[in-house]
Amino acid sequence: MGAASSSVVARLGLPVPRFLAQLGVAALGLAAVALGTVAWRHARPRRRRRLQQVGTVAQLWIYPVKSCKGVQVNAAECTAMGLRSGHLRDRFWLVINEEGNMVTARQEPRLVLISITCDGDTLTLSAANLKDLLLPIKTPTANALRKCRVQGLDVQGRDCGEVAAQWITNFLKTKPYRLVHFEPNMRPRNSQQVEPLFRPKDQVAYSDASPFMVLSEASLGDLNSRLGEKKVKASNFRPNIIISGCDVFAEDTWNEVLIGDVELKRVMACSRCVLTTVDPDTGIMSRKEPLDTLKSYRLCDPSEEKLYGKSPLFGQYYVLENPGTIKVGDPVYLLVLGKEKRKEGRMGPLAGQLALQRNPHLEGVPRYPFLLSGNPLLLLGGRFLFEERGSRDLQKLTVVAKLSILTCVFYSPVLVEPNGIYVKSNFYLPF
Repeated sequence: MGAASSSVVARLGLPVPRFLAQLGVAALGLAAVALGTVAWRHARPRRRRRLQQVGTVAQLWIYPVKSCKGVQVNAAECTAMGLRSGHLRDRFWLVINEEGNMVTARQEPRLVLISITCDGDTLTLSAANLKDLLLPIKTPTANALRKCRVQGLDVQGRDCGEVAAQWITNFLKTKPYRLVHFEPNMRPRNSQQVEPLFRPKDQVAYSDASPFMVLSEASLGDLNSRLGEKKVKASNFRPNIIISGCDVFAEDTWNEVLIGDVELKRVMACSRCVLTTVDPDTGIMSRKEPLDTLKSYRLCDPSEEKLYGKSPLFGQYYVLENPGTIKVGDPVYLLVLGKEKRKEGRMGPLAGQLALQRNPHLEGVPRYPFLLSGNPLLLLGGRFLFEERGSRDLQKLTVVAKLSILTCVFYSPVLVEPNGIYVKSNFYLPF
């Protein structure tokens, strides 16, 4: 066993771990235990997830400064605290008043007129009749730490300095304001303390409650069909991910979606406030549309009034289940639980969807180990993905992350199906 394992690793050009040569009889003992575990698992009813394409990613938006203009990107990394593209993080900068309370377009509608760009290590804020404000992405540690308050919760922010404070104050022309930056070492806010449907582990920086807001083009189009001459844009609602090719309000029904290798889980609807009535092109708040029209057909069920009150619902809050990168044009799949059909192969019943087995013993590597094609097969601490979902050709497997720690060796043929990779025996030896 040890010699065979070593030869496989060597043929792949990977370094041979010393312990492979020492497996011997111990490996056979482990094999017996593993096979016994497999037999017990096969006796239980199993469920696996199937994929159903429900749309396509049409737009991706990051809002670096809360309530200022968004930055449209073609690709973004999905992190537990929202989208990231290079140095741009979603709502990691915040305008506060002298008491440290957040200031948004609800109080200062003209914030929506400030545009943001990022070039190298510099964040640039631009507004009419003002010279651009250039800020370092990494705020100097000599700057003061501010105690801020967002949606009733305390959170820290690094003050961006007197020049930034004066620039914001000069533009808004109402009260003295300051700009603060959330740094990676700071403690995030707990989403569940804002909305009880979130999980204890869900956290955000300066977003209201959720790291992701999803909206469909169909839902926006339906709203505009009900409005008069004055139509609204997606920027009225500030979504992060806009989906095309789906039915009206389909996003309300997607409990879990897969985009690339990113998994997102729906938490709740986004209740809408007066901020949606701010014209993103003029910075003028009407306090009427589209809010009045939304109230005519998008109020919650009476049983949910304790959660949403009398606010209309538009768009959905999602949280991260599995990180990765998404791109404009990526298909959006609904993950549907279904009963697994047992299939017999040359080596017995098919195992469960190995692509979703976690390996809790690996740190510093992607969450889910995937299979490398070949026979025998190696399960490694890297990530693999189908180039073409549903393909039965093993050569369609593509490495999308650097291979690292060797986890186990398979001596089984595999079957590639639309929902994942299946091995005809899930016997393996952990090293």
